[in-house]
Amino acid sequence: MKRDLPTERLESLSSLFSKVLKKAFLDNAEYLKNRLNGDLLTELNAVTEEFADHTGAASWIPIDSISKLRGEVGGRFDTLKLKWQEAGLPLKQKKGDKIPDFTINSVAWSDLEAWLLKMGYASRLTEGQEDRIFEIKKML
Repeated sequence: MKRDLPTERLESLSSLFSKVLKKAFLDNAEYLKNRLNGDLLTELNAVTEEFADHTGAASWIPIDSISKLRGEVGGRFDTLKLKWQEAGLPLKQKKGDKIPDFTINSVAWSDLEAWLLKMGYASRLTEGQEDRIFEIKKML
């Protein structure tokens, strides 16, 4: 069967476009993953927060330490400690210590947020509040 020239050129162009697009995605995979992860989690948290506010769900629980988070959410301590430290959250030496200055690792914070969502909790950072690092709220 004889193929016409425009169809062959179109198939060739389509194949070339697919290769270029695939290379672009592979070259930027980490950036795209982090950007999508951050944007999706931000939107998901906003929606769950709005939903919880409208349904009268539990109020926000302040989290000032890893032990407080573990007491509320549960989970394996080693796993939680790793996620906590990767996110740049400070470890307190003893109960009653002030929260030291810290810098959030936004990519690792997104991973911790995703884990909290999987555990059934919405979360939000609370910058400028001395008694907490972030807050969580049980989702329905």
